[in-house]
Amino acid sequence: MQSLAAHLMIESFTSTALTPISSWSSANANTKTLSSAKLDLNIPFSPFLISANSAESAQLRWMEKRNESHIAALRIMMRDTISQAVALRQYNFQAGSPEISHLMSSLLMAAMLKLAAMRTTAPVVLDKAEDMVTRLMRGLFGNLMTIAGSGIRPLSMVWQLFGLNPQYDVPVTDADWVWYENVVVVMMRSHAGCTFVELYPYTGWSLKQFHENLLKLLNKIIVRVIIKNENVTEIEESWVSEMLQFCKLRNIQLEHCRTIITIFKRMLTTDGADVPAIAGRLQENIASELEKQTKSFTRMIRYIDHLARGGARRLADDLHYGNVYTKRSAAFKDLKIAVAEACKEKDWEAVKANCQAVLDIQKRRIPWQVGNDTAKNNIETLYEQFLEEVLTGKHPKAETQAVVEVVKEELVEEGGFAAFKTSLAPKFISTIEKTLSAEDVCKMTKVPGSSMRVFIKALNPEFEWNDLGLQFKTVILSLLRDRSGRMESRPAARMLRLR
Repeated sequence: MQSLAAHLMIESFTSTALTPISSWSSANANTKTLSSAKLDLNIPFSPFLISANSAESAQLRWMEKRNESHIAALRIMMRDTISQAVALRQYNFQAGSPEISHLMSSLLMAAMLKLAAMRTTAPVVLDKAEDMVTRLMRGLFGNLMTIAGSGIRPLSMVWQLFGLNPQYDVPVTDADWVWYENVVVVMMRSHAGCTFVELYPYTGWSLKQFHENLLKLLNKIIVRVIIKNENVTEIEESWVSEMLQFCKLRNIQLEHCRTIITIFKRMLTTDGADVPAIAGRLQENIASELEKQTKSFTRMIRYIDHLARGGARRLADDLHYGNVYTKRSAAFKDLKIAVAEACKEKDWEAVKANCQAVLDIQKRRIPWQVGNDTAKNNIETLYEQFLEEVLTGKHPKAETQAVVEVVKEELVEEGGFAAFKTSLAPKFISTIEKTLSAEDVCKMTKVPGSSMRVFIKALNPEFEWNDLGLQFKTVILSLLRDRSGRMESRPAARMLRLR
């Protein structure tokens, strides 16, 4: 395919659709940017050039750009020209065949490589293209993206790497991966060896969004490895168990909140109450840290500590305590039910008389707990003797010290992946427990080794290829231990030591 593309660059193009690069010499361009060498190559002059030059980034709607009349006309003309080339007659390709599209992309990529070789300085980010190489590179890159997105079934989804919040479709075939590999970085062979030439930076567009999207694509690929090997039945049972554990931990926190709020209500409504002393006793008897505690509870504990040290009351924290009370105590349950019923009956006077807020979920709130089964959730009644002790500092005569202990479950190491044998496919477990090479990782993720190499080179040039196996295992193990927010945890960035 590459030799055929080279043949076509020499023989196939007509001057009607082409502009020769060799017409631009160092005398007509920025001498700091272009070398004195000339290119003996004709490339398509892109009608996309003007709009591409004015774009501040590559975050354009490529699927819409491909249908613009002047861009579509050039693409059709290029297809027709290539299909009638002398070097192509023996293959009998029609103008609309996928092979022509791949040839067009190869020609554009070859032209971009030639342009990159003309620069003697490193590319920089530019809002507006000023030199000829950057202008041409943006035009060629725009053509490449519109060719990739053309057709009822796009030739490639590689343009997703440049958009905002795309779908990140994972390539399937080797031909699909070649598009991604070539767009990210191209290996240019020379007599001295192999050097990596990143073409995209020569457009002068920022690499930030491009690298972020590439990482998100790798995130999806890594998570997909686990999803395809997970036991669904085991996952469902695990999810139920996690929900029960969540309710248990949440109710422990709500019990603490109920105690704290009740003491605050009585403390702040009692004249002459010794606020620092009460807050100090409360601080001694309430756990300062709970397993998976919320930010709201953390803020409540900090306010108690502030008052215990003699600090003044703060309006914002008082309001926060009030919000917790109104949200979790179900104190306004009857009012909200009355409002909802009045709305159903269209009794607007009753609605106005009661409240303007209606149909809030709190109308079904069970005070200071989550879940409907109080006995199952082990919800105890409020311990009045404890409240009295905190408020007054006096110990009741008949008293059994009640201490609420919060036990944190420690992760038990059981040989790494051994703990997940029941939830994963046996073949996957036997593979992942072995010492993995970088090539093994590529097989498991179904990413060609050449593509993985250029992705890593573009994202973290300092990353050692031989470290990929161990890093991949570490990330997979962490994703198995914590199933929530797998994509948000950015596994690709952790695998490549970018965070």
